[in-house]
Amino acid sequence: MLFSKKPPTTRLWNPQTLPSIAALLLGQSCDPIVSIDGAFFPAWMISLITGIAGSALIRQWLIHAGIDRHIAPRVVVYPCLALLITVSFWLLLYRQ
Repeated sequence: MLFSKKPPTTRLWNPQTLPSIAALLLGQSCDPIVSIDGAFFPAWMISLITGIAGSALIRQWLIHAGIDRHIAPRVVVYPCLALLITVSFWLLLYRQ
């Protein structure tokens, strides 16, 4: 018994996909930094990632220098360092 059934074909340009494709094409001209209650969403995400990465790099440098073992409350110090780098990066690049 042989079944010769063709796989179903999907069309790219059917009536359901045309509005979504048009919305994507029209949405490309929008500004990626949106201010909602004063928070620029992509900008603060970039600042936060930079702060966390900078804190991790400084921690590796402190471990290499032998200073890390003298830092007492690491749970407090490294998040504060990440916050300091985040806010500094934000103020340096995104203040108006």
